[in-house]
Amino acid sequence: MKIIMSAMCYASTACKNNASASAALGTPHANSLTQKMKYSRIFGFVPGTDGKKPLSHGLGGCLLLALLVISPIAQAQTTIGFEGLTDGTVVSTQYSGLGVTFSGGPQVETSGVSLNQFDFPPHSGSNVLANIDVNSGASTGPISGTFSSTMESIGGYFTYVDPVTLEVFDSKGNLVDSATSLTSANYTSAPGTPNEFISISLPTGFSSFEIIGNPNPNGGTFTLDDFTFSPSIASVPDSMGFLPVAAVLACIVGFDYLTRKRQAGVRA
Repeated sequence: MKIIMSAMCYASTACKNNASASAALGTPHANSLTQKMKYSRIFGFVPGTDGKKPLSHGLGGCLLLALLVISPIAQAQTTIGFEGLTDGTVVSTQYSGLGVTFSGGPQVETSGVSLNQFDFPPHSGSNVLANIDVNSGASTGPISGTFSSTMESIGGYFTYVDPVTLEVFDSKGNLVDSATSLTSANYTSAPGTPNEFISISLPTGFSSFEIIGNPNPNGGTFTLDDFTFSPSIASVPDSMGFLPVAAVLACIVGFDYLTRKRQAGVRA
């Protein structure tokens, strides 16, 4: 909002200064090439001469401004690569500040330490999350998680020795969607192609998830890297949702003000 108002103030000052200079030369400032250039640089359009075109042309700019404001709100995505954690760390509340809390006791595996990076290479960095106890080698079971707000999409890069299923649940714990790996195994020696992206996109949203491997494993069955999730538009704070409306209103008021100023200058 401050940026919009600053642009308005700059434009109105430019109009006033240009009007004074034009009056001294005996030339209507609305027809001044300099004036048109100033409008064009600030708002991306050139004023007309009927007192209506600046506002009508400017509406396109206002709508574009609204799209620019709402786009990052609608498309915000969080990606967790599990970097910065040491090998064997149990992941639970470390990412609560980002909107997700893990459960089930999954642990971090690091390349060159407990992770066999040949068969289970990280999608990025050197860490992955696995359903394994790195000390005993036993499986920790499914990886679960709860979001602090309603999400619309979820995904991650999986390498596995058995099929993997990603499930999502609503706020009441009801299963609302699921996705399963394309093959029965994709680790390098399978042979397979590691890091399959498994994802779910659900406009109605979900509140929690669970990642399930072999129900009776002798050890860990999958690794997860670059876990991503995006919020539902409905979960965006009201103050953020108001921004596009405020931007358009401020833009329209600004154009109306500048149009009236220009008309007054022409009549004078």
